[in-house]
Amino acid sequence: MPGCVSLPARVYCGFCDATSGEREAAEVTHHFSTGFCTLPIFTRSPYTDILRIGSDNAPNADAPRLLVCEDAPIERAGLSHLLRLKGYDVVEAADGEAAIASLSTEHFDLLLLDLTLPGTDGFGVLRFLKTHMKRLRVILLSGTSPERIQECMMELPDHELPPLLLKPVDPESVYELVEMQLSGALDGLEPGAGEKDLQNN
Repeated sequence: MPGCVSLPARVYCGFCDATSGEREAAEVTHHFSTGFCTLPIFTRSPYTDILRIGSDNAPNADAPRLLVCEDAPIERAGLSHLLRLKGYDVVEAADGEAAIASLSTEHFDLLLLDLTLPGTDGFGVLRFLKTHMKRLRVILLSGTSPERIQECMMELPDHELPPLLLKPVDPESVYELVEMQLSGALDGLEPGAGEKDLQNN
């Protein structure tokens, strides 16, 4: 049996069972502040062989533009490569400062944000967004302990987080959640439907 962890609610988790290979998705739709839920955690190397799959597709001119902010080079490269293969226009950032710089000068349709980053961490980026870009669609990735996530969440202005994927994740689950966010399927769960950058590009 996989281990379980109690987490603040309103979490989306996509994990892969190391023994059966079956991906499971858990969706909790109420707010973090309303309680806790218990979700299964499976372990598997999620980016095995991804970087060996073909070459990146050139995105269409109207392809959604994503910013992937992840400090782990293999995870950032693997996830970005997968999303490019799916047809997205992907920009990479290795830390919070680089993410904020890109968000301040370019337009993005969605941000994939790791919470644990050197310097300005993911929560620092979220504070920036909540001040300047409240309606930008965001998906969080985290290997941080649930207790630490809860502590840092309470320091945010609204005590809420965007959809969260716990590491290790099945990369296809990230893609599926990206599709849901961009399609507006999650609009009933969190405010907003996209955001223009600070320069209104």
